[in-house]
Amino acid sequence: MEKLPRPFGRKTLIQSLRPREAEGRRKMVRTRDWKYVRYLAASGCPYTEDHLDFSGQRPVFEQLFHLSRDPDERTNLVDEDEHSDRLAAMRERTRQLSNERTANGRRYKTDYAVPERPADDVYCW
Repeated sequence: MEKLPRPFGRKTLIQSLRPREAEGRRKMVRTRDWKYVRYLAASGCPYTEDHLDFSGQRPVFEQLFHLSRDPDERTNLVDEDEHSDRLAAMRERTRQLSNERTANGRRYKTDYAVPERPADDVYCW
């Protein structure tokens, strides 16, 4: 921060941003009784804006918890046939939210020049 222009403001914030490569690839939807989490595969390192559209991607790992019966989230119900309808509904809601956020992000997008990090400062998982 010492090297950035003062007073600190939007320009300083933009210049100091460092993307978290795992962020965005993990999404969660929750209701009172249910929690669904999906994890998508890494795509590019460091990633670009083109990697931020997650529509159509299939998760590499999913979790489904019945929170009122399993508040500590110890039993993943993704593979349980009796919860297949709930899983499908949670997947659909996650897809809808992801598509809405992608569309809104593109609608209100503003380009800012952000210097790229040196290659040795990139974390990829």
